Amino acid sequence: MRSSVYTWLTVVVLATAFLGCSKHDSTSSTPGSSIDFTNVDAIRASGALGVYEDGWMGSEAEIALDNSAHQPALLLEGTNVETKPGDETLRILFLVGSDTVHVSTFSTLGNFQEMALLPQKARAFDTLELRLITTKSFVPSKLGTSKDDRSLSFRLRKLSLVAWDKTKESFPASFEFPRKTETDPNVQGIYSDGWMADSASITLFNPENKTMVEVRGVVPGNIFQRVATLDVLHEGKLLVRQQVQNNFRVRFQLPETGRGATKLSLTLKPSGTFVPSERGISSDRRRISYQLQYVGLR
Repeated sequence: MRSSVYTWLTVVVLATAFLGCSKHDSTSSTPGSSIDFTNVDAIRASGALGVYEDGWMGSEAEIALDNSAHQPALLLEGTNVETKPGDETLRILFLVGSDTVHVSTFSTLGNFQEMALLPQKARAFDTLELRLITTKSFVPSKLGTSKDDRSLSFRLRKLSLVAWDKTKESFPASFEFPRKTETDPNVQGIYSDGWMADSASITLFNPENKTMVEVRGVVPGNIFQRVATLDVLHEGKLLVRQQVQNNFRVRFQLPETGRGATKLSLTLKPSGTFVPSERGISSDRRRISYQLQYVGLR
């Protein structure tokens, strides 16, 4: 009898090593839309699996968030710590069911913050049940940094769902020119003054499921011998080809295959280019085509 009691106690201790041993436990409260993992009480109330009381996460965790408001984005805050064996890159996979909805990669040490845009399918759930899997793990006692023999990955500080009006800077649905483009990963082939090279790539984010694309710009006069045209492509497929002149505006509806996606990558191709310095127009030696003013979703 004493042996069976000891065995039962051992099982209980092991089961509670991770907080929230079952997110379906009848004593667990309804999940919130934001969890502060620097707060012990908040961690306990969350019912999260795979997250310790001090905010450290193991190599895998299960966390539920209330998404009855169907918010479009997820905010992650944490700390990538030094483990010494070499590569300190931390990759975190976010899964909803069997679908990987986002992958975060942090190659530097220290605190980090990242916003992830959720796909339409994941956003539709009233309760977002996330599974986090990391590629980096370590045991402090084996590194000699402490007596802690837990297998850890990173320190989780916050996980929350974010409304669209707070994500527009991170996930722009439109671009106006001139603007700083040199360090913008969503814009390629367009200079900060709006002049486009021989082609351009623009990534637009569409959590509001808009269906119209608009491109506005200027074609320089007396430059091209033939009628100028602008091609807009998506995934290599031509969406529209339109003649452009003077101040132009190209508007078109997205095809059915492009609707519902939270991210839209477009390629713009002009029918011709020129070098201003070679035409005696200015000292500008760039090979350019049209000067864009706006590209975005409507």
